[in-house]
Amino acid sequence: MKNNFKTHVDIAGFGNSGKSIISDYLKEFKNIYVPRKDFEFNLLRGPGGLMDLHYGLVENWTPIRADDSIKRFLKLTQRLGSRTKFSSINEMINAAGYKYETFYPGFFYLTEKFLEEIITFTYQGLWPYADYHSPTLNFLIKRIKSKINKNYILEKIIFSDGINFTEKLNEYVYSILNLAIKKKYKIYITHNAFEPYEIDRYLKIMKNSKSILVKRDPRDIYTNIIEGNKDKSGFYKKINPTFYNISAAANLHDFILYQKKILSFLNNLENPNLLVIDFKDFINNYDKVSLEINNFLGLSSADHAQKFKYFNPNLSINNIGIYRNFDNKKSIQLIEKELSNYWDFNTKKN
Repeated sequence: MKNNFKTHVDIAGFGNSGKSIISDYLKEFKNIYVPRKDFEFNLLRGPGGLMDLHYGLVENWTPIRADDSIKRFLKLTQRLGSRTKFSSINEMINAAGYKYETFYPGFFYLTEKFLEEIITFTYQGLWPYADYHSPTLNFLIKRIKSKINKNYILEKIIFSDGINFTEKLNEYVYSILNLAIKKKYKIYITHNAFEPYEIDRYLKIMKNSKSILVKRDPRDIYTNIIEGNKDKSGFYKKINPTFYNISAAANLHDFILYQKKILSFLNNLENPNLLVIDFKDFINNYDKVSLEINNFLGLSSADHAQKFKYFNPNLSINNIGIYRNFDNKKSIQLIEKELSNYWDFNTKKN
């Protein structure tokens, strides 16, 4: 399938780090496709997703991993793609609100073709590994049935040799993304398709992709989660982030441990197809950072057709240093103390 975009760029963050400012900025360009900010492309990073599949078929192939990873991927695509559709019982019981088949019309068709390409053959046989993670009730029913008919003990086994899998994965992902657009774009944006913790692996596998990662002062991240967005937009408009314990922030000590692990990855982020942006720096030094982004993506000022329409640094400056107005000063002081080796809390700069 011929794609309607030249380059795929994923925008990611470290959890409430403010990656939406990059989405808003890029929405102002006439030749960039940007989906809504709350729509995440989880087909790669999700448990049982394409990166796990790549591990099982390429990086660490065994017959057991190949079979298991394909079956897990099939379940994931059913969950991501299904809609609340009364005409399809299978979709009804698998629908979880992601509705990829609606957002990417033809998602199930391309997934079926992809599976046909990567599965070498299937056969029935003795395969106890299928029972290792099966629900207890299913396991019990299988044992009872096998006492009546020994054929019930046999499983459908999927064999894949993994040949040319990386190329097939690339074709599949970019073809799926292409389903959402009808005209040509220079750049196609996704949100959180890549995990920053193993970004080199993602960028090595995905041949036509780049990534922009947004980092942010953990004091502001904590304050933002506990108090919520000032405009109560997007994700925060629907839920109470403290109740859902975003980034483990409902317990300060857990949040600090969480941030230590997250921020430890910052020192190892070096890749020519990766650009790391500091949330505060983009707002305070708009001209400098916007030029870095433009150069990274090959954009020109002539393409910036709606400047400041979606991202205005003069307004966003109110989202910097919000921790200063946080009532619990001791919490902020503890964050500064515990994370001083992971983040520069120099008062002159922050």
